[in-house]
Amino acid sequence: MRRSIDGSSVTVEFDGRLDALGGQQSASALATELEASPRDVVWDVRRMSGYDTEARVAWQKTLWPLRDKIRSVRVIGGGPLIRVGALTLAGLLGVAISFDES
Repeated sequence: MRRSIDGSSVTVEFDGRLDALGGQQSASALATELEASPRDVVWDVRRMSGYDTEARVAWQKTLWPLRDKIRSVRVIGGGPLIRVGALTLAGLLGVAISFDES
């Protein structure tokens, strides 16, 4: 996972398959940014091949207390399974989500 930050948003880039440990680490890194300031979140999943259920659960548990600090989620790329997971997570958090092909 790589992340980049500008004044109002944070972009999280994923490569390959996200396992439980990677899910916890990446969610914690985003949480640190959200604690500092509310942000728009961009998930760049163009190079992501999938994720383990435990990774999604880690993201959900970590971001739940910070859901009011997420202004929106934008997903770049991703196959149907990854997009469904992103849509589910955003829905659980009550956050607006949009999708871009690239």
